[in-house]
Amino acid sequence: MSSASDASRSERGRWASQSEEARPAWVADVNADERRKKYALSEEEYANKMASRVSKHLREVRLEKYAQFEDELERLTADGSASDSGEDTPRDCDGDHAEGFDLDMALFWARRRADAVRATELRSATAIEEAERESRATRAETESEALRRALSREKSLNDRLTAELEKKTKEIERLRSQLAKARLFNPERESPQREFSARYRQARNRKLEDDLPLFTQLRRSSGDTWFTRRTSRY
Repeated sequence: MSSASDASRSERGRWASQSEEARPAWVADVNADERRKKYALSEEEYANKMASRVSKHLREVRLEKYAQFEDELERLTADGSASDSGEDTPRDCDGDHAEGFDLDMALFWARRRADAVRATELRSATAIEEAERESRATRAETESEALRRALSREKSLNDRLTAELEKKTKEIERLRSQLAKARLFNPERESPQREFSARYRQARNRKLEDDLPLFTQLRRSSGDTWFTRRTSRY
């Protein structure tokens, strides 16, 4: 009985020692919180670290993307060919090392110039369109104003002619009424049919007289009274 309990106790001790060996070191570390607080980064330090990491990543991406566009001077300096040949490293006017060609900045300024040119062309085109639109609007307004003036003149002329026509119509009606009154109160006046028949008879008689001989026409002429008086005694 005692031997079985000793065996089980030794088994539990061996399992506990194995489990302690399998645990990580920080599980048994009681000062982990204090050490984390001591070595923890502040917000500003964390932001700077992330910014440097991002800038480093962007620089690596740029180098990988534009490796074929690197400046010849940078490649010679990086390869050590300039130092191996014994030549001095090129320097600028201030004595500093010459900087390589920044393709990103060149592309940036090229895009800026292209955008500026496009914006200028767009402004010019917009200004031209606005000027043409204003010109068309001014021309249309001028034409409409001229048409309104012509319409007002025509309307005034039409009103004046209408007034004159009404005046003439009233005058004609007045004269017609006077003529009707004169015909009504003057029964001795011959009718138009009788006047026409009298004129027709006179014209017919004159034509018949024209067909007579010349001597008879001279005798019948009222202007030759002397000739008639002298020839009547024979």
